[in-house]
Amino acid sequence: MDHARPENEVKLLRLLFGLVLALVAYWVSSGLPFADGVDSEAARRALAVTVLTVSAWLLQAMPLAPASLIPLALFPLCGVQSMAMVAPSYAHPILWLFFGGFIIALAIEKCGLHRRIALRVISFVGLRPRRLVLGFLMSGLLLSMWISNTATTLMLLPIGGALIDRVKREGIMSGEAADRLAVVLMLGIAYGCSVGGTASPIGTFPNLLYLQEYSKFEGAPAFSFFSWMLAFAPFAIFFGLVIWALLVYVIHRLPAGSAEAGASIKAEAASMAPMASSERRVLCLFLAAVVLWITRGDMAFGDGLVIQGWVSRMGLPHKFVTDGSVAVTLAILAFLIPGGGRGSERLMDWETARRLPWEILFLLAGGVAIAAAFRETGLGVAIGAATAPLLEGVSPLLAVIGVTLFITFLTEVTSNTAITAIMLPILAATASGAGLDPRVLMLPATIAASCAFMFPIATPPNAIVYSSNRVSMRQMGRTGFFLNLTSVLVVIMVFWIWVFPLLGVDPGIVPEWAKR
Repeated sequence: MDHARPENEVKLLRLLFGLVLALVAYWVSSGLPFADGVDSEAARRALAVTVLTVSAWLLQAMPLAPASLIPLALFPLCGVQSMAMVAPSYAHPILWLFFGGFIIALAIEKCGLHRRIALRVISFVGLRPRRLVLGFLMSGLLLSMWISNTATTLMLLPIGGALIDRVKREGIMSGEAADRLAVVLMLGIAYGCSVGGTASPIGTFPNLLYLQEYSKFEGAPAFSFFSWMLAFAPFAIFFGLVIWALLVYVIHRLPAGSAEAGASIKAEAASMAPMASSERRVLCLFLAAVVLWITRGDMAFGDGLVIQGWVSRMGLPHKFVTDGSVAVTLAILAFLIPGGGRGSERLMDWETARRLPWEILFLLAGGVAIAAAFRETGLGVAIGAATAPLLEGVSPLLAVIGVTLFITFLTEVTSNTAITAIMLPILAATASGAGLDPRVLMLPATIAASCAFMFPIATPPNAIVYSSNRVSMRQMGRTGFFLNLTSVLVVIMVFWIWVFPLLGVDPGIVPEWAKR
């Protein structure tokens, strides 16, 4: 469903307001505790440009793509970073993962495979709106434990889109109810994929960063792959169910729906013709991408057991081959492989590929540029150092609440990987100085980094579903703000009832290994 977005307009008053906010941020940031040797002026200007960019996004002051180019223009002009330093952010490897993934997703749509899969999904879960959302959310959650949340979202998006189109085309639900289903289904896919990444060590990069930082403590208890799954898989499933209940019963209030429409679609699924050769080839291409993504890197399962990925077996450095390399390679193959039908039409053509949401790639690139500026200018460290003293002398419960809130909302505007890398060492030192087990602050911060639900830039799943044109920035922001606050409550409850007792963590005691 392609339609003009209201944010394609330029609103000068909103843009002026964003500029005022940027100037205020520059003035307030003079009090940040910058480290010795840091160019504080450059860092403060980076913050001002960031505020201006984020304001242009959130206030819909100008089209999304040019708003995302603000860091590319102003970081060099304001003396934050040179053009040579900023420009690589706009060709970051993660962007090529999106590019290749979108091409594969469009190939699925082009051959109609998504329609076949959509009918099979409907025949299994039924057409009742609430059950439909639950099925997609939990599918994304379970798959993203093992597959990148980006790949999982790219797989589910065209299926969900086909379901929504059918509901609207056949009048199964009224116009308003169908639009509401579209929003909730898209958000359910994104949020399920984000939460699922917390369930396993390989689910998302912040998890790996925590394990890396934790390994620096000599004599600390081993934290194996199985231990992580035992602690956080129940959290992910429980939180996924909470998100589903809030989406369909509280925030958007979906109707129960009729089962009669589901029966007719099941009959259509049963009467479908056998899978065409183009569908089989696209399916093989997609499955190849998933397998290559899963097996690319080495997988550590604790106790010294490491299963080498295919990159290691080829004798290549891991930084040479990324998930983006896989995505682009298979995207190229989609342009080369014949569909198998008459006329030798390829699985993908450029006319179809032009539908790729380029503005989302620009948006993500702007986010990468901002995260790099936070890191390179020392702004991220200064922000972390400014907040760390706030945790000293407070109860463990209040400390965890503060850290979780801070990380959850900070990752809305910067990379969760970058902010986790910055904050974990600071939190470890702060916890020991405040008489707390370092895990009390580090673990909730790591999980909170994956609980950003408000903005497209916050997580790849958010960006992907936003690209569907079925969810507006305002709808995602309103729903995500409520879920961000809910995530803090869920994290606190699950950690105190389940995670800390399971891992033998006493929040008020600093273990001996943390004092060394």
